[in-house]
Amino acid sequence: MRILARHLSVGVAIVTLLWVASACQPEQPPRSSTISQWNYPIPARSLNLRGQVVFAPGDGSLWLQSANGGNARVLVKSTGTNYAESPTFSPDGKHVAYVKTTYDQNGNAIGDIRIIDLAGKDERVMAAPPDIKTSFSFPAWSPDGRELLFTRTTVVAEAASDEIDRVSIAGGVAQPVLEGGRAATVSPDGKKIAYLRLDFKLYRSSLWVADTDGSHPKQLVDQDTFVQLQGARFSPDSRTLVFAASGVPQKQLPGLQSRRDAPDGTAQSQTGTADGCVSKILFTCWVNTARAHGLPWDLWLVNLDGTEFEQLTRIGADSPYPAWSPDGKYIAFMDFSGLYVVNRETKDGYLVSMNGGHGSVDWR
Repeated sequence: MRILARHLSVGVAIVTLLWVASACQPEQPPRSSTISQWNYPIPARSLNLRGQVVFAPGDGSLWLQSANGGNARVLVKSTGTNYAESPTFSPDGKHVAYVKTTYDQNGNAIGDIRIIDLAGKDERVMAAPPDIKTSFSFPAWSPDGRELLFTRTTVVAEAASDEIDRVSIAGGVAQPVLEGGRAATVSPDGKKIAYLRLDFKLYRSSLWVADTDGSHPKQLVDQDTFVQLQGARFSPDSRTLVFAASGVPQKQLPGLQSRRDAPDGTAQSQTGTADGCVSKILFTCWVNTARAHGLPWDLWLVNLDGTEFEQLTRIGADSPYPAWSPDGKYIAFMDFSGLYVVNRETKDGYLVSMNGGHGSVDWR
């Protein structure tokens, strides 16, 4: 009888837990002021997503898969001494540029810029740092595929500085483009670059655009607006930038209404949400989950003169890194819980695959 009673008590406890869990889960992901509906599982084939994505899940490996979530395969394997990150397709889609960080016997990290073909072969070093005080990161292709831009970071006497350099795919010495910039990306029409400036003392970033030679810089987002910024990318028509920002904006951004009405009738401000868990995906509160892993991030859009901002998501994701679809209809990003796409116009979001992580993604 004691054994039976013990089993019954355990059974009651399990049923109670399941009931509480189900009671906390909505029948479908709720709507917010910027996301009309997040669908799970994704009707990937009905979206007719074309092309391939390359992504770095954060464990040192690189992966390729079709844009609809299938046929995932390793491009660069993760090892104990090598770490691959920041992959980006060449304009013709035949190669991937990335950062390969190698740790020497003294534990020093040495990051160089490499390219590799889609079969995982023909790997070549495009730029290697001259010493352990210098690191290279954030490769970006020129639209004609003849050059790579990258970030040179130098640390001297506990102080750090950034510089955007360019190097020819044919080989040669890297040339400086812009002092103080990092994480550059080139517009598809070849006329502009977008980049960040990082305040190493406060660790706050600002977003800028300039001509491709580094002239005529213009600030779009100052370092006091968001907690942090990353992943600026031009739309295929070169007219819009998407970027990821952590925290809510501390300043009124041009083109945004001061208040928005959510579909459920609740009022929401530009710098907040109606409750602490307004957006759930896969029945999980992304805001609370992201805070458990790090600061919550969202995707934003801005035109190149900084007069129109638009919040694309309100999900509090964990360090998303955006990438445009080739046709400009969707924006992909990767989170610890999977790979997602957002419809640019409707803001509907879809889970593509459970292949997630803390890293970057590109789409061709």
